Amino acid sequence: MGTDERIRDMHILLVDDSTYNLALFETMLMDDGYTRISTALNATSAYDLLARHDDIALVVLDIIMPDIDGLEACRYIKSQAPLQDIPILIATAKTDLETLQSAFDLGASDYVRKPLVNSIELLARVRNLLNTQLELQLRRQGEEQLRKLNQELEERVQAEVEKNRQKDQVMLHQARLAEMGEMIGYIAHQWRQPLNVVGLLCQEHYDHYCNGELSRDIMESGTTKILDQLEFMSQTIDDFRDFFRPDKSKSRFSIRHAIETTLSLVGAAMEKNNIRVQVQCDATPEVEGYPKEYAQVLLNIINNARDAIIDNRVADPRIHIRVYTDHGKAVVSIHDNGGGIPDEIIEKMYYPYFSTKQEGHGTGLGLYMSKMIIERNMGGKIWARNRDGGAEFFVEMP
Repeated sequence: MGTDERIRDMHILLVDDSTYNLALFETMLMDDGYTRISTALNATSAYDLLARHDDIALVVLDIIMPDIDGLEACRYIKSQAPLQDIPILIATAKTDLETLQSAFDLGASDYVRKPLVNSIELLARVRNLLNTQLELQLRRQGEEQLRKLNQELEERVQAEVEKNRQKDQVMLHQARLAEMGEMIGYIAHQWRQPLNVVGLLCQEHYDHYCNGELSRDIMESGTTKILDQLEFMSQTIDDFRDFFRPDKSKSRFSIRHAIETTLSLVGAAMEKNNIRVQVQCDATPEVEGYPKEYAQVLLNIINNARDAIIDNRVADPRIHIRVYTDHGKAVVSIHDNGGGIPDEIIEKMYYPYFSTKQEGHGTGLGLYMSKMIIERNMGGKIWARNRDGGAEFFVEMP
């Protein structure tokens, strides 16, 4: 439908106490193609029609009417929120400045003089006001469509955010399960030596008993040693539990202490595989973040280095950890001699579920979660390169 057709299809309300004037106005409008015209002989009838028809686009209003005149009707219409935007065309024989100024002050949009000599003036002013009203309606329709589109887009974004949040929760849960498996393995390494000691002491007590040599002193000495080993084993559980318990809020922590905490957990496993771990502290920076999550990132990188060394059966296995500062940033580099990272996967290794390990030996979430922890949660950066027959990871913190 074109603009002319749209305008001539708009609803017009004529208000005049003269049936002759109403008929004259209606005839002129209908002859020009307007088809939707309502009429009212007084303001009260006009109010009723405005209440029952929410599509009235123009009111042509006589000023001089009994009971409620046109100026009071104009005031009322403009005081009602649903009607405020309807243009009012005053039709009046009183064209003095004071009357017209009062009408415009009360919200009238234009005026036409009575008696009408011909239809030209009426039709021109009606068309102009309806054209303005049509533009307003189209703009509001566009704004409403845009609002709905924005709302739909926002809902879709929220849905995607929720899906990603749920996906992250699933991946975090899987990563936690993997960490628990690692933790159990490390506890086993840490407990092996004290369990051997406890076993030897029990055997020693039994031998003393069989030979009749189990004195009170021997019993007390052996019991004390056994309790010491059990205390060490209990402390090991507490250390691992505290290590894997997430931080609730950010705090300031020492990079060196985070490294020492991590190495205290993996020391036995490294010794078992004859892997020498060297730590070089060129600086002792402190940073703001989540210390336990940061230590878990270091643990994950060190675990990957250990696995690469074991898989490639390196003759002289080494992991070198260096702490330094660069342009005000705290940097930890972890360099191994486990063969390095193939060039074709060095950019893919941070993808979730991407792993080069054998099935059942990795979740493919370690580096993904590490990147999320350092870059999203703590505003840092993590990257890697190949150097001197191995991989070198960098963890940078502001």
